[in-house]
Amino acid sequence: MELAHWERLLIVVDQFEEIFRFRKNERITRTDSSLASIFVDLLLQATRQRKLPVYVMLTMRSDFLGDCTEFEGLPEAINEGQYLIPRMTHDQLREVIVKPLKAFQIPFQQVLINRVMFDLDNQMDQLPILQHAMMRTMQVWLQETEGSAEKPPLSILHYEAAGTLRHALSDHANEAYQELDEYHQTVARRLFQALTVVEEDGRGVRRPQALAKLVEGLTWDPCSPDPATTEALEGYVNQQQDPLGMKPYQDLKHVGPLGEKNVPVQAIIQVLEVFRKPGRSFLLPSVGALTENSVLDISHESLMRVWDRLQAWLQAEAEGATLYRKLLATAEDFAHPE
Repeated sequence: MELAHWERLLIVVDQFEEIFRFRKNERITRTDSSLASIFVDLLLQATRQRKLPVYVMLTMRSDFLGDCTEFEGLPEAINEGQYLIPRMTHDQLREVIVKPLKAFQIPFQQVLINRVMFDLDNQMDQLPILQHAMMRTMQVWLQETEGSAEKPPLSILHYEAAGTLRHALSDHANEAYQELDEYHQTVARRLFQALTVVEEDGRGVRRPQALAKLVEGLTWDPCSPDPATTEALEGYVNQQQDPLGMKPYQDLKHVGPLGEKNVPVQAIIQVLEVFRKPGRSFLLPSVGALTENSVLDISHESLMRVWDRLQAWLQAEAEGATLYRKLLATAEDFAHPE
């Protein structure tokens, strides 16, 4: 590889915390060669060599900084160029709230700004939650003033109707969920459980996956509340058209472990479209047609911390995993008492 004398190469690795989950999976599957270690070592070598002007930038959640000790040389490299993004100041937060309103010439009451500022105090995920709450507040205001010649100012009443910072995102996600029938609500639960995971230390982690891989691995929970679901799958699949223009669903693997049926791709697509429609974007990609190579992901970690329904799903799954590990350990002890 050659670069002009004026060129510089910057390698950006976003959401670097995913490497720790990947390495954990390697240990579980007992992979011989650690691809995670090889990947990190290549990044470190790129910064140490002096033949080419190469720079490496890693972005990760600050609560994963301690995990970097898993890789030799990585903590030292991070210490040389670490930058923790500071919390926004009081004035910066006020600008974030006020400037969009002024840009769109939306009148507002100053008391509303003061209330939002008060609610933001010590709030985790300040920007994504603030952005969502203000978007919902403006939607409430627009619906109320549609067709009206005189526009009343944006007020605390609109803000509270939207759910405030505390509930706006959760209420909005529940609104999308309630648009689904019981069948597709079950699909939604399995989908979000597949795209998120709670680690043993309680940290929620995103688990992005290609659509084709998700279709292959998303099986019905044997504890599904709908006992007729399995019997209805074949009829449901046969009645649907393939929305992806891909190979027919029947050609995809649709029998999981122990004979469990996979969730039909058409049902997954329908749920995805509800949660990624304009104005929601709870799932990525937020725009464009989906293909089997589309990488699906939740839009932000804050969804795991704020959406009450998703929190309940993750908690139940984490408790199930803990019970499974305990049963496995008990079985091992029983099989090998000595």
